[in-house]
Amino acid sequence: MWKRCLGGVAHKDKGRERLTRAGTKTQTQGEGGGDVQEGPVETTEELVRAFEKVAGGQGKQKLEDFLRRWYDENTRTYGPGRCRLLLPAPVDREERKRIHQFFRTHGEPFQLVTDTVDDDDNPPGKMIRIYPNQKGKEEDQGRRPTGAQKRKRGEEIQFDYRNNAWPADRPNFLMFTLYKENKDTQDALNVIGRMLRCKPSSFGFAGTKDKRGVTTQRVTLYRQKSESVARLNKVLRGIMVGNFKYVEEPLKLGDLLGNRFCVVLRGVVESEDALREGVEYLSRDGFINYFGLQRFSGGTHHVGMALLKGQWMDAIKLIVRPKENERQECAEAKQYFLDTLDAKGALQKMPHFLVAERSMLEGFHKYGEKNLVHVLSCIPRTLQMLYVHSYQSYLWNRVATARLEKFGSSAVVEGDLACTVGDMSSVKTDIDPDQVRVVTTEDVQSRRYTVFDLVLPLPGNRVIYPTNDTGALFHTLAEEDGISLEESPHKVKMFSITGLTGAYRRIIQKPHNVEWKVLRYNHENEDLTETDADKLRGRRRNKTADGGEKRALQLEFTLPASCYATMAVRELTKASSSAAFQKSIALTAGNEASGPIA
Repeated sequence: MWKRCLGGVAHKDKGRERLTRAGTKTQTQGEGGGDVQEGPVETTEELVRAFEKVAGGQGKQKLEDFLRRWYDENTRTYGPGRCRLLLPAPVDREERKRIHQFFRTHGEPFQLVTDTVDDDDNPPGKMIRIYPNQKGKEEDQGRRPTGAQKRKRGEEIQFDYRNNAWPADRPNFLMFTLYKENKDTQDALNVIGRMLRCKPSSFGFAGTKDKRGVTTQRVTLYRQKSESVARLNKVLRGIMVGNFKYVEEPLKLGDLLGNRFCVVLRGVVESEDALREGVEYLSRDGFINYFGLQRFSGGTHHVGMALLKGQWMDAIKLIVRPKENERQECAEAKQYFLDTLDAKGALQKMPHFLVAERSMLEGFHKYGEKNLVHVLSCIPRTLQMLYVHSYQSYLWNRVATARLEKFGSSAVVEGDLACTVGDMSSVKTDIDPDQVRVVTTEDVQSRRYTVFDLVLPLPGNRVIYPTNDTGALFHTLAEEDGISLEESPHKVKMFSITGLTGAYRRIIQKPHNVEWKVLRYNHENEDLTETDADKLRGRRRNKTADGGEKRALQLEFTLPASCYATMAVRELTKASSSAAFQKSIALTAGNEASGPIA
């Protein structure tokens, strides 16, 4: 039962009585029904003596050693470092509760709190962790902040903190190489995360890799042992992990320098001279630096458009909308939600690999239609930003097309924006806003800049726009979509165009370190290149194919981060990069070409 007493709340149940205010009389029933302590404890000696009645002599000794090592009785502070005490958790639940209750009652004067964590050395065992709850120590203690202490926008990402038995001299992050076949980066990491029982936020990566292809990339994972991750290779399908090392800092989006691509174009009928000419043209003149169609997969730019306009329910429905050629169980679960708005029922039908959709539906089930912004915030942050960035990319592509149609691909005109530092020989693409200036009449007359120096902005609050017709076009096209680039119709900064800093992107991009060769083969499904997994397994391409009747072009090149190989290939083949067109090519029989080269 509950009763009011001395301005606090007394909890009275089965002989256990405690007042919530520190320093008032406490009475906690220990094992055998005896009182463990009458009145508050004020010294470490009293705390240790009282703890012996709850945890026995071994627990008392460990607590005494912990306090002697870390706690200063005079200043009532703890020394620097990861100070924590791990005790084997009793099997009996009531015994565990008594230990937690003891520190809730007596630990406050010493800033000590407890929780239960996994015992990584003896899974599935548990440990009781005792540690100081000092303000500003959350990260050192491995304790995830809550409430007002949760990170604000722009602060460091929080990671999964369940792995607490971690050597003090070992860096916090495990870095490894992720190899995947025909899987999205996020999907592959979700599979690994479920097997390791860690949250998506525990992973760090510099950029996402395409689903359609065989890719490798570096990934960081918070406080996981390399042995545990390596064991997953026995059960993973289409995914491999390796090249482990421990590092101090996690990878973050934007850390990527560039990507190396190996692309094979089958069914080539052009002569070798024509192929050489086409590759040399691509290397010399580059390609229009469009965002590839995969950037807008599933209509992400439409979702971004709805978010920027504050149309929250429209955005939710667009995210859940069934996609073309989607698995039937996925499409049915999504359509069920759209028809009924029954999030709980839809979750029961929806596969677990649909991370964004499930996260959002869980939020919808929790918050309902009255707080749709909270519903959208349940989506992983990287995906939240993807939608708004997708609209930025969509607008950039449209303006780039209009600018090239009006002024051409070789002319620099007054009012354009040019990057004043750097050249195309570098893979690095980060452009400092201070390095961008408006092209003047004098610049045009002196030919100070070339088309390779020209940039266009991705809309945001820290960019400038061209002063010619191209700049006005940004605003005109955005207004046609119902979006203002100067003010937001809502106050949700994350989903506001004015809340984004913006960036600059080169209009024309050259590939680097281009290499090519002609391959011969006989069968359409024959493997023509060796993947990293093939090399590790000692598997080699069928050499009998070298004298085959059909020909393919193998093209290797390096592109800066956020540049799309599909756009480079499109420039070379002069053919559409759309999925529909590529499927039509795959269905074409015989030696029919995929498109003219050069």
